Amino acid sequence: MQPIVLFDGICSLCNSAVAWLIERDRKEVFRFASLQSDAAAQALAAADAPESLPDSMVLIDETGVYTRSDAALRIAKHLGMPWSLAYLGRVLPRPLRDWIYALIAKHRYRWFGKTDTCRVPSPAERARFLDADEPVRVIADPPPQPASTATPAPLSGLGSRFLIAYFLLYMFPMPLGSIPGVNVFSQLYQRIWRLIVPPIGEHVFGVDATTFPAGSGDTTFNYVQLAVFLVLALMIAGVWQWRARAVAVAARTWELFRIYCRFYLGAYLLYYGLVKVLPAQFPYPGPERLLNTIGETSPMGLLWTFIGASPGYQIFGGAGEAIGGLLLFWRRTTLLGALVSAGVLTNVVALNYFYDVPVKLFSSHLLLVAIILIAPDVPRLLSLLVLRLPTSPRVDTPVFRDPVLRRFLAVGQTCLLLFFIISPLWSGYSRVTQSGLLAPTGELHGIYQVESFSHGDNASWTRVGINDKWNLLVFKRADGSGERLRGEIDTEAETFTMKRDESESILVYRWLDDDTLELTGSLEDDELTVVLRRDEEPLLTSRGFRWVNEVPYNR
Repeated sequence: MQPIVLFDGICSLCNSAVAWLIERDRKEVFRFASLQSDAAAQALAAADAPESLPDSMVLIDETGVYTRSDAALRIAKHLGMPWSLAYLGRVLPRPLRDWIYALIAKHRYRWFGKTDTCRVPSPAERARFLDADEPVRVIADPPPQPASTATPAPLSGLGSRFLIAYFLLYMFPMPLGSIPGVNVFSQLYQRIWRLIVPPIGEHVFGVDATTFPAGSGDTTFNYVQLAVFLVLALMIAGVWQWRARAVAVAARTWELFRIYCRFYLGAYLLYYGLVKVLPAQFPYPGPERLLNTIGETSPMGLLWTFIGASPGYQIFGGAGEAIGGLLLFWRRTTLLGALVSAGVLTNVVALNYFYDVPVKLFSSHLLLVAIILIAPDVPRLLSLLVLRLPTSPRVDTPVFRDPVLRRFLAVGQTCLLLFFIISPLWSGYSRVTQSGLLAPTGELHGIYQVESFSHGDNASWTRVGINDKWNLLVFKRADGSGERLRGEIDTEAETFTMKRDESESILVYRWLDDDTLELTGSLEDDELTVVLRRDEEPLLTSRGFRWVNEVPYNR
């Protein structure tokens, strides 16, 4: 006999699945009928099907009656290659397969919608439908389907409570730490954790967790703190679930958590995005960076050079972050902002992991926050973008109904947004004009070849880089080693005062001609005289952009 697929005729997801099957069933293997039809009842009776059957999809073939995940896998098997490969899913335990199937079936109307009449086959499809000649069946008194007025939690009660507890522990005290006048609370909060985490690291994990984050978010301290967050979140979620008597998380509670997630993610994306737009996060490669060979450069240093060498690309990436962050500050555009943010952050996380940038934990959590904001709308997105089914809009009711309170919060939100925009713009502008791309370079700035070198016990210098924006002098020795010295350049006295460990050295410079520079002085009681010839600008910063390339210039 030909396999018969019985489906819920008023379920939009089931109807979409049938349309998908018809399109790919070129050999016309299957016959179809809605579960609500007389033809379905006759087919089930002829197959001696049990009285209790799921109301979503059933398969009848020569070997028997199949339901839930078994029905889906058998349908794939009958469909032929490559779809029959899905039949390998039988290796998964049936309870797990059926649980996933039942979860989707249970929420199919809410996620994908329904109609009040069973599916009517087209003229080309009539021969394949057992119920094609039956009158159109209208489902009496179909339940109303108003637009959703609340964002559902993506997990069960305990799962949602754990999610809320963990991310509140992780995100707090943002934004208190960035607002002048109240950042004292943030400092106090961080100080408390710095008292708690090191003893736990020592006595529980046997590690030293006393290196506190300062430019890196992947220290041992951070990992131990995350472990503490996980344990505390489990305890909080358990007590909360017990006190709530296992009732689902209230829609208002979940929406307040989403608001905090929106502002947390939006603030950070605006900061990092606008700093890149200026562009100030990744400095344009200076002499100290260009003096290194690729082999001497760390993965993170290579990434910083790669992005810093192209201000246009840095601005492009920053604009994506800033746009995603900005959209999160309005409820109506939250989903769009979260989708943009997730796309941008996926790239950021990949760069951090694959180039060993020590903000893996932080960037990963930002991406997770974006996913949390997207998660409740995933079924609607799948319905629209994958199944190509119409989806009803969600009309969100206000979290706060008092008009005076709402106006007050709107003013506060506007002020907070302006702060999150102005603060990174001011910080980035100061950085880019004082020491970045827009800062003027002095006469010493550049890379030099060493023409002569007289010294005491030091190995001979071969190349020197001077970055007068950052008051840096970098030199390479003949044995391949090098050193970076930070100090202060005094153009009036024509001196370079360098700090090396605890000592201080002074080099006097003078120009012998337009391209020749002489340095004299002492370096840790070692007298030296160095004559430098200005080198040509490296290819990385001199090549520039070309519309026309007759051949690839890949060096």
